[in-house]
Amino acid sequence: MSVVLITACTKPAEQPPVADGPPEFVGSEACASCHEPQFGEWMGSHHELAMQVATAETVLGDFADSSIDYYGTESRFFTRGDTYYVDTTDATGEMREFEISYVFGVEPLQQYLIEFPDGRLQTLPFSWDTRPEADGGQRWFHIYEGEEITAGDQLYWTGRQQNWNYMCAECHSTNLDMAYDEATDTFATTWSETKVGCEGCHGPGSRHVEY
Repeated sequence: MSVVLITACTKPAEQPPVADGPPEFVGSEACASCHEPQFGEWMGSHHELAMQVATAETVLGDFADSSIDYYGTESRFFTRGDTYYVDTTDATGEMREFEISYVFGVEPLQQYLIEFPDGRLQTLPFSWDTRPEADGGQRWFHIYEGEEITAGDQLYWTGRQQNWNYMCAECHSTNLDMAYDEATDTFATTWSETKVGCEGCHGPGSRHVEY
């Protein structure tokens, strides 16, 4: 007597529908639970610390009323409350007080960004050498040491060549929209992360997170 075995077919699980529109940026924290080892290596890296808001935890330079002389002009670094400032020459060569908005990098040097009302972020010409003192560090230095860069020079710190929005931001931030308005010569730059996040290299991750 022959036996016939009947096997029931199981319907495959349905996949959730793909969201309409392009994938979106969700932030590096969304990657942590599934990619814990990689996320752990990223934390504290130069990518994760590429750009940060200026705070007591992020500022490495000496702002305890220190100063640097550059071709006879003394610039001073100091704090007022929890805010960091510098007295240095402005676009016209006159001394002026500026607030430090962001720090840029961690080692072997740290730079400082000044935000202007027209949306520009400009790189201060003085950087902090974060190396140990024994290695020649722990000091302020001008990025063009040995060369006098004055107001009006194309390399002067308030000019286009030292502008963060189009010179630096695209590679040092994630999901950047420069948003330059030629008619008004202003920026309305936005980003999802100031740092170089996971999506800075891998692209927007909303669909990846969904699955």
